[in-house]
Formats: sequence, C-alpha cells, structure tokens
Amino acid sequence: MVLAGCMYFDPINRRPDMVQVDRVCDGADPAAPCDLSDLHHGDRLALTETFHDQDSPGDHSVVQWQVTPCDSTDGCRRTIVRCDGHQLYEGNEAVPSFVVPGTLKDGGPVTCLVVELKVFDNRGALAPGYNMYAVHDGPSLVLRRGAFTTTLETPIDLFATYGDPDEAPQQPPEVTLRWSALGPSENQASLSNFDVSQDPADPAHVTVGKRFVPMEVGPWDVRVRATNAHDQTDESHLRFTVEPPPLQRLVKVP
Repeated sequence: MVLAGCMYFDPINRRPDMVQVDRVCDGADPAAPCDLSDLHHGDRLALTETFHDQDSPGDHSVVQWQVTPCDSTDGCRRTIVRCDGHQLYEGNEAVPSFVVPGTLKDGGPVTCLVVELKVFDNRGALAPGYNMYAVHDGPSLVLRRGAFTTTLETPIDLFATYGDPDEAPQQPPEVTLRWSALGPSENQASLSNFDVSQDPADPAHVTVGKRFVPMEVGPWDVRVRATNAHDQTDESHLRFTVEPPPLQRLVKVP
C-alpha cells in the first residue's frame, strides 16, 4: 500500500550579509570630519550600518551595537592594550550617537574605538561584525622664551616642547615644526638652532631651541606650527615687545 501525502521542509535561513559601518554626518559644517578614518577626541560620532538579508526584508532585522573605548600601541591596527570595563554605547538604536572620550575611565588615552555589531534577522540568524577605528589627536605644543629682557640686537632664545598623544609613549614623536618670527614691518627674522638637553624620563616629549637677534624695535610675533604623521596641526604664538637699548649716560670726571 502506498501512502500519499505532502511533507513541509523549513527553507534554509541564510544569515544577513554584513556590508559596512559608516559615519553619519549632518552636513551643518562642511569642514567637519565625516570619515571613520578621521576620528578625534571630543567628536560627536553617529554610526549606521549597511547589510543585506537574502531571506527577509531589512526592516525585520534587529541591530545590536557595542562600542568600547580602548588604548592601542600600534595605531589601532592589531594590538589592544586595555579597554574600559563599560561600553561607550550599547543598544539597538538605528543610529547610535556618542562623544569620543579623551581618556579611559581608569586613566590612559583613548586611541582606539572597538565597534562590535550583531544583526539578527526575523528568524534569529546572526551576522556578527567587528571593527577597530583609530582615534587621532593633534600634537601637543608648548612655546616659551628664555630671556626675561628683549632688547634690540640682543640674542633671544626660544624653546618649543612637543609631543603626540597618538604615538607610543616610549618613542620620540613624529612631529615636524615650522617656525617664523615676524617683526613690526612683517619681515621674518632668521632663526638658528642650538642644542637643548632632553629629559630621559620623558621620551614622548622633545624640546628644541631656536635663537634670533631682533633688528627692529616694536611688537614681535613668534609662531610655531607642529604637524604630526596624520597631518594634524597645533599652532602656538609667543608675542613680546622689543625695546631699544638703555641710554648710556656719559659721566664726566672732574
């Protein structure tokens, strides 16, 4: 005897295909960074994801985000030193938004954001995603003048101390400096180098010295621009007034 009937097979449910994570920008400031490769401390960051589900509409899927601030020693490429115990963001908003912090809760710089993303379709299939994004910051720069007096035709020593929080603290920073010294007539004075002793206990900061001789009386503006390996800059000004030399009185001896 042959039994007739039908059998139902549940079709294979394929998990969604993760495409990418993108940064959402409001367009209010065209000059504002709008790329995940250009993150800075203090940035307001909004994220969105793109994925494709072959078996169900995308609006039937649930997206779960987890964003963790971390510290990395290799520019957030592979090595993570430590991360905060609490996530910067955790939830299922379509466009999560948060501010990139400068430091971890237990101390240390935030140099990396770890973004973990899980997409569940309406039948529970999971598409996991894991991304690491470097957080850059401009170089640090402190400018000071060595001499307490600024007199015409008298050498003036200038010092610039710089660093880069994006680099490993045990290595000298990859920062270039551009100097200019403008006098009252807007003419630039020539600057010469001189050796400065470094602090061996602080290899992450370097101090360089410049010397110049002002040939004009009046206001001067010394400008130094520091540029790091990510083309981020910091500029400092040192303004002072050059005075004429004191008048020497002739004393007549009877």
